[in-house]
Amino acid sequence: MTELTGVPIPAINWQSGNLPEALRKFKRTCKYIFNGPLATKAVKVQYIMLWAGEEGRDIRDGWALSEANSKILASHWTGFENNAKPKFSFRVSRFQLRAIKQVQNETTDVFVTRTRIIANDCEYTDKDEQLMDTLIAGLYSDSIRRKLIAKNNLRPSTSGSTSI
Repeated sequence: MTELTGVPIPAINWQSGNLPEALRKFKRTCKYIFNGPLATKAVKVQYIMLWAGEEGRDIRDGWALSEANSKILASHWTGFENNAKPKFSFRVSRFQLRAIKQVQNETTDVFVTRTRIIANDCEYTDKDEQLMDTLIAGLYSDSIRRKLIAKNNLRPSTSGSTSI
């Protein structure tokens, strides 16, 4: 430990609003230290677990690492990165789909594309029907909205909005 005298101790805030970025900065700081006074990988793993704090060690305890992998630095970085990834939620996508509006000067094609991308993550059984409701409600142009409302059996085209 004497080789680290005067070196700032890296830390990570596991409650960060942007956990992937906090982990990236933590990893970067650790790499600078590891490229300096720390040489062996076994020691590096021990330091990461020390610096990760109590919550980081609790996260690590949830992994199923073999004896060999528990000594591999990359296994720990992968585990922490997987933990830091944003979790997918179809509810968030549905909320975003309900809130989307076409902005002024945005073409209808671009709006349809933006809406379709979000709708892909919503897990609706009838995605086309939900997509049409969102497009009608979110259109900037009242005249296009009125034309779409007047049509029954309307389905979004895979080729773009020109066939709506």
